[in-house]
Amino acid sequence: MNELKQLAFIGFASNGDIAQVKQLSISVKCNADLNSAKNIVTTFLGDDSELVKVVVCKNKELVFSSGDIESIIPKLTQELTSKAELPPVRSDLHEIERLSKPSETVLIRINGQKGVLLGRYIHGGQFWQADNIHGEVDVLEWWPLPVQNSGQSTATTD
Repeated sequence: MNELKQLAFIGFASNGDIAQVKQLSISVKCNADLNSAKNIVTTFLGDDSELVKVVVCKNKELVFSSGDIESIIPKLTQELTSKAELPPVRSDLHEIERLSKPSETVLIRINGQKGVLLGRYIHGGQFWQADNIHGEVDVLEWWPLPVQNSGQSTATTD
């Protein structure tokens, strides 16, 4: 099995500037071909706007990105080396609901029955993750995703 690291999620503002960079260190294990890794990553971002992009690296070599990132690699490198990783927020989905904003989508790292997974949760109770784990999960970390302002937001509006 190949083991990949999801290096960064990049949030873009409507003018194209980088609005948010989150450094992750989540192991993604996949079978021999790297298309499996691509599918794993796009599963979590498939319903999000193109303003949210992901870069997957194995060691320091770029394996896959969800869009053309050549122009922002220097900025990405600067962001990732100048900002410390966010401290983990240990909570559950009820706590995320209390702390997040209405209709906000958050990226969550959970510890479920099949190990640590990455998923998405929308304020209001919609929750997705890779293996459709039901019941209680231990949320290890979570980050708000940038809000899309082009009128095509996947989150429900109030």
